[in-house]
Amino acid sequence: MNRILIRNLGRIGGISEESLLQRSGEHLSNWPALRDAWLLIEGSTIIGWGTMTDEPRQPPNTAVWDAKGAWVIPAFVDPHTHLVHSGTREHEWKARLQGASYQEIAASGGGIMHSVRALRSIEFAALIDESRLRLETMRTMGVGSVEIKSGYGLDFESESKMMRTTRTLASEYPDMNIRSTCLALHAIPPEFRGDMDSYVKKVTQEWIPIWAGEGLIDFIDIFCEQGYFGLVHLDALLACGHRLGLGVRAHVNQFTVMGAVRRAVEGGALSVDHLEELDSDDLDALKHGATFPILLPGCSFFLGIPYAPGRLLADSGVPVVVGSDYNPGSAPGLNPFFTLSLSCLKLGLMPEEALNAMTINAAASLQLSDRTGSVGIGKEASLVFISGLNDWSTLPYHFGQIPPIRVMLKGRFI
Repeated sequence: MNRILIRNLGRIGGISEESLLQRSGEHLSNWPALRDAWLLIEGSTIIGWGTMTDEPRQPPNTAVWDAKGAWVIPAFVDPHTHLVHSGTREHEWKARLQGASYQEIAASGGGIMHSVRALRSIEFAALIDESRLRLETMRTMGVGSVEIKSGYGLDFESESKMMRTTRTLASEYPDMNIRSTCLALHAIPPEFRGDMDSYVKKVTQEWIPIWAGEGLIDFIDIFCEQGYFGLVHLDALLACGHRLGLGVRAHVNQFTVMGAVRRAVEGGALSVDHLEELDSDDLDALKHGATFPILLPGCSFFLGIPYAPGRLLADSGVPVVVGSDYNPGSAPGLNPFFTLSLSCLKLGLMPEEALNAMTINAAASLQLSDRTGSVGIGKEASLVFISGLNDWSTLPYHFGQIPPIRVMLKGRFI
């Protein structure tokens, strides 16, 4: 098995013991680091570290890389993306610049439905090619794990095409952790307009069991919002998840508060995503539940809507998670370093809190933190090497400007 010794690291950040799976409360700001350090990696796994004062003799058959003072952090984990889609929606963005709202664009046949029409018409091979380019961009920016949603097909064949694309990418990039989420309950397809209940029944009772049986799904999701799906539909998805042993995620509180947070938390959802609008009952539910709040500042930045109350959630002791929400309509940005900056500037998180929210907590929300999201003995050697830092705050301070000098995924430099 291949070994590599990385020496002369200026800092190793994001260190954790094997048993630590998430950070919250006063521990959210805890970003353990080691100065003037070395790392030893065997195969895809970290097997040792220490300071240069106790650097081991080079073991036999071990390659050596001199980091020359670079700092290293765990690879980013992006827990919420719509990476698989066809085409872009610049024309809608221009309409918003002229004053149209996201909801107005959707009501006129744009928004999600524009992407649905494009997705339904694209060939499977072309969809893979287009999606692969986005994934390659994420990899080079230091993302080692990613969740990818369906939701632009809204019929059985097209949703299947999306999830098979995600599984194809996972097979092409085994050095990443790629999770597939079924978001067939993203919007009402034209075939079911005026009969939302029948569509939800078909998705939860017919389609999802088939996809689960074919191994295409890790999680299931719903857009619970006025004009889309309601609390009774969220209940149906939660019940479906319990029947099939699938974790439930839910888009909630992007534009309105409608009781979905408490319903999701009490129903055992893994995550509630967006939370740009939040009331005291929502906060109370999150404080007393085990559901991860996933905040998506890139969407607020692009749409010009309120940002989720990250500082309030962090101070309330919940394990805050941050993701990109990459999608063609409301967050067409893949740069994790820009998301990190927004987490500090707009969500109110301190740099160390934001780093934890985008690494170990994001991994926990995907049930991956036992293997990735931190630097630890036995953890995957998925790492981002960065030079030119004075402090951890240097990363978000220079928003989106500091690219990795190298990225390692599961023990291999890409």
